[in-house]
Amino acid sequence: MSAVTTLRRLARGARRVPLSRWPGLVRTAGLVVAIEIGVRTARLPRVSGWAGVPLADAPPTPASSATPATDRPAPLELSVRERVGVEDARRVLSVPGVDGTCLRQSLLVGHVLRRRAPRLVLGVAKRGGAVAAHAWIEVEGWTIDDFHVLARPPVGFERLPAGVS
Repeated sequence: MSAVTTLRRLARGARRVPLSRWPGLVRTAGLVVAIEIGVRTARLPRVSGWAGVPLADAPPTPASSATPATDRPAPLELSVRERVGVEDARRVLSVPGVDGTCLRQSLLVGHVLRRRAPRLVLGVAKRGGAVAAHAWIEVEGWTIDDFHVLARPPVGFERLPAGVS
C-alpha cells in the first residue's frame, strides 16, 4: 500500500475524531514514524531505551504459572493522560498500512506509560514446528498486551533474557 493511500485512509478516519484530540494523534503518529525508523535501523536495546521502555532484565518466569490472588499487585489505574495516549496509540496503529505489530505496540504504549518505569519483554514459543516471537510490556506487576491490561504474561511464551535481542 502506498503512502498516499495510507494518508487518504487516515484523513477519512480523522473526520470522526474531535479537533481537541488532533495534537495527541499527530504526536503519536510522529512517534510511530520514529519507532519504525528505529526498529529498522538500530538495535532493539537502543530503540527501547530511546522510547523509555528498557528491555526487562528480570529472570525468566514460566508463562504457564498462575499468579495467586494474594500476590496480585494493586490494580493498574491509568491517568486520563495515559488512557488518552493509549487510545491514540491504538487508533494510529490500526490505520491500514501502518505496521502495528506487537513490538511496535509495546514500544508505543510503553512510551506513553514511561513515567511508570515499564519494561519491554520479548518471548518465544514453538507452535506447529515454527518459532513465534511476541513482545509485551510489564509495568507495576501487570502485563499490557495488545492494549489490554492482564494479570499474567501471554500463555505459551517463554521470556527471553534481556541480553538476547
